[in-house]
Amino acid sequence: MNLCKLIATTTPNLQLVITFIVTEEWFSFLKSEPKSDNIQFRTIPNVIPSEKDRSRDLLGFVEAVFTKMKALVDSIL
Repeated sequence: MNLCKLIATTTPNLQLVITFIVTEEWFSFLKSEPKSDNIQFRTIPNVIPSEKDRSRDLLGFVEAVFTKMKALVDSIL
């Protein structure tokens, strides 16, 4: 995200919109971050294990990323 912020602020004449697709949990962490107007967030439901519990079930997390998130991300794209 820092690289995108840098690109967005140093190239104001470039009409570039940067979109991050994040879970609702991650959006709750990121929404208070300062960002330029051409950076936006799109959210998907929390279909993957929580950030807090992820280390307990890494295989379940990877499986959820490749199965449960695909259709949600595809619908945004």
